[in-house]
Amino acid sequence: MITDKLDKFPEPTDGRYVCNNTGGVELEVGEFLYGLVRMMKPALILETGTHQGIASLYMAAGLKKNGSGRLNTIEWEGTHLKKAKERWTVFNVNEFITSFLISSSDFETQEMYDIILLDTEPNLRFGELLRFEKNLNEGGLIMIHDLSGGMCQVDNKELGFGWPFGKLPEEIVELVKKDNLRPFHFATPRGLTCFYRPRDNDFKWGDKND
Repeated sequence: MITDKLDKFPEPTDGRYVCNNTGGVELEVGEFLYGLVRMMKPALILETGTHQGIASLYMAAGLKKNGSGRLNTIEWEGTHLKKAKERWTVFNVNEFITSFLISSSDFETQEMYDIILLDTEPNLRFGELLRFEKNLNEGGLIMIHDLSGGMCQVDNKELGFGWPFGKLPEEIVELVKKDNLRPFHFATPRGLTCFYRPRDNDFKWGDKND
């Protein structure tokens, strides 16, 4: 198991969860991502915020077990990306990962993705969702790490926004209202908010169905 081979320490917010480092996903979330990849069999995954390669390691391991698929991951800090590449080499998943040393705001893609994980600086992630949601296939998931069901970590109602993500853009609210994205949340210590892109043949809630 990947988790057994990684250095780890307890999360300060909940001793039931562990991390390899403070910038990566909880290892339990990594195991969830591995299982998600195994279940969904994605052809293409996009990750923003590689950091030191924990989430990408789990997802690439899932692709390797599937025997197909590719992960594009974006990181702007070279030292982090170097560490990530070393980790991918140890676990022999490099061939499933294409990394980009670039800011997510400068990354251009015309490809369509089955899974998108947003994990850069929190204040950038709402903008990334709006930037990349057009690249999400029907039936796909776009996920924001560190984001709870309250759509922030700390409410700052007197200032009109929630720390550290900032104000929830109205464009995201409209995507949900129009049923272009359906949100759901996992109550991990840091939070994980997911958005599902409905398929045309999905059950239409609120409408008459034969």
